[in-house]
Amino acid sequence: MTEKQIGLLSSAGTMIFWGILLPITTYKLIQSEDSLTVLFMRIFWALLLMIFFQILRGRLKNIFLFDYKTLAILALAALLSLSNWLIFIYSIKIERMNDSALGYFIMPILNIGLAFIFFKETLNRLQIIAIIFASIGVGWAIYSYGEIPFIALGVALSFGFYGVLKKQVKINVYSGMLIELVFMLCLSIIVALWLKNTEMLLIIRPSLSQNIEPLLIGFCSIMPLIFFAVAVKKLDYSLVAVLQWVIPSFQFILSLFVWKEDFDTHKLITFIFIWIGLAFYG
Repeated sequence: MTEKQIGLLSSAGTMIFWGILLPITTYKLIQSEDSLTVLFMRIFWALLLMIFFQILRGRLKNIFLFDYKTLAILALAALLSLSNWLIFIYSIKIERMNDSALGYFIMPILNIGLAFIFFKETLNRLQIIAIIFASIGVGWAIYSYGEIPFIALGVALSFGFYGVLKKQVKINVYSGMLIELVFMLCLSIIVALWLKNTEMLLIIRPSLSQNIEPLLIGFCSIMPLIFFAVAVKKLDYSLVAVLQWVIPSFQFILSLFVWKEDFDTHKLITFIFIWIGLAFYG
């Protein structure tokens, strides 16, 4: 299997987990827990699963093989990832997942710009046409929104710069993810203490059945991050950016058929332009 094929398969895994499985598990858990508790559960169980995974691979000791520059990059990446997770969970809590999906539509355009600025990647003529069509769709979505989409911009900016940092990390994907989750756990504890909301830290439930959903959200959190980390190392960052338009498409479909959110003409226009763009890019 070629490097590009591995990268494309990893991108597909990212789309399935972020577009379908993670929203579903988050939606189910958020019905009984507040946003900060769900965030901490997601981090805690993801960290435990990653430690278990590294033990099985016999690579747990590798987390100590890093330099200070890598550590600083991972700490900043953890902060951005923590912000992205919280915004996403909050959008589902207040039943505005469409706002989060709009952020994922904006993100690829932002990432293509970041790919040009940081990695000097260029596009051919058909790819430029694809971006124009997709940009029209996203522009229409923002225009029809009627106000500054803070949730969408928060999702796009936090994860856009997260991807840039991850592409520059010179460390094993799994070890990097484990260090990142340790930072995220520490940051979330600091937030809990600052808000004087220590109840969010009491996440272990008395029965096994009550811990299944938190365990699932942890699993659905680490898998797409692993897939994404592999994809950005195997593919051009601009290609990863374009493929990410599939994620909010899945989310919109979920919001329409599962959660019965509104799907008006404005959203249909957005879909049409973005998928024309994807067709050109393909």
